[in-house]
Amino acid sequence: EMCIRDRAGTARTPARRFHRPDPMLMGALLDGAARHFTMADALDGQGWHVREGAAPLARWTGPGRVATIRLAAPPSRRVNLSLQLISVLDWAMVEGVQLTLDGIAPQARPQPVQEGPYPALLASFDLPDTGTGLRELSIEVPFTRSHAEIDPSIDDHRQKGLAIGEISLTVAEDASPATLCALLWQGAD
Repeated sequence: EMCIRDRAGTARTPARRFHRPDPMLMGALLDGAARHFTMADALDGQGWHVREGAAPLARWTGPGRVATIRLAAPPSRRVNLSLQLISVLDWAMVEGVQLTLDGIAPQARPQPVQEGPYPALLASFDLPDTGTGLRELSIEVPFTRSHAEIDPSIDDHRQKGLAIGEISLTVAEDASPATLCALLWQGAD
């Protein structure tokens, strides 16, 4: 064991120092680098209405047809996206929605599935790089509607698209790093 001597000549063991690994690296090692955004979090984007609801909180896209959000993302080229749909004024919006992640369209048309009490919209992306930790998601609906258009007794004339709760980005199952080098040095894959 290595010892050092202080000024009085007493032998002491030096304090051990530990390196704290990067949180993105720890996420990749421990949980597949899953990233979850809820509407309780601060939103970095445009084209959204204010938070609504209690549990779960949701935000409507709108008043325009396009909403964007910058999200923490796992360091991977292949990621899966899940959008929790809290409410939809017209299901044709879900059927016609167009998603992009950093300007790249999903590999296939987004698929609605029932996950728990709310449906979710699932999409998989094959991106040109592992990213820098943030990705920009764009959600474009074919049209917007207001509650007042559907039911004139409701005095809410705001144009809305989809009411979204949680957004999740996870590493695709088939995108595990092939080598430790690919995991530790992003972009090496």
